[in-house]
Amino acid sequence: RAYERSLRQNGALDFDDLILKTNEILRRYPDVREAAGRQYRYLLVDEFQDSNPPQYELVRHLTATHQNLCVVGDEDQSIYGFRGAVMANILNFERDYPAARVFKLEQNYRSTRSILRVASALVAHNQRRREKTLWTANQEGLPVVFYPAGDAAEEAGWVARAIKDVLLEDFDATVGILYRANFQSRRLEDALKRQSIAYRIVGGLSFYGRKEIKDIVAYLKLLQN
Repeated sequence: RAYERSLRQNGALDFDDLILKTNEILRRYPDVREAAGRQYRYLLVDEFQDSNPPQYELVRHLTATHQNLCVVGDEDQSIYGFRGAVMANILNFERDYPAARVFKLEQNYRSTRSILRVASALVAHNQRRREKTLWTANQEGLPVVFYPAGDAAEEAGWVARAIKDVLLEDFDATVGILYRANFQSRRLEDALKRQSIAYRIVGGLSFYGRKEIKDIVAYLKLLQN
């Protein structure tokens, strides 16, 4: 309560309030809701499978007058439940928008056939999903390898050793490692360093390239010298 009182006294909103307070205004004042609907006549929402209830309520308010809404999403890729995302938003979309038309975009342009076959077989076990048959015109590709690592360090070590094997056969080869979140790079960087494998972080900053880490390492080197 003290926090909320402080926000009001300073005329401030925190990140969540940007949507929560907007919903409150649109809910309480129909004239504002209608004006917003006239201003935003067409809405496009991407990654709809990861929307949460307040976000969905906002979309409902803004489309109340015209129903001009296009959403793009895939319930098989819903991974943000821990952050409040509700997969029912996309599964029940036609219930709230009965005039909606569904277009299945089933061609995959990114993966090889072997990867797509394994991924489709795995995700087919999900209990709540729309039926879809993904396909690709890409090549068959190498077989998928499954390695059940005990923890993140063991996983990173296996990845580094696998890359080492590739480089021993072809020293000029280039290997890419895909990971989901930036914090995962630390384990991988440590494992690559232990194998004396040079690497480059693309689209982000290396753990050991951050200023605070470089400063700490410099002090540690000074102490050891």
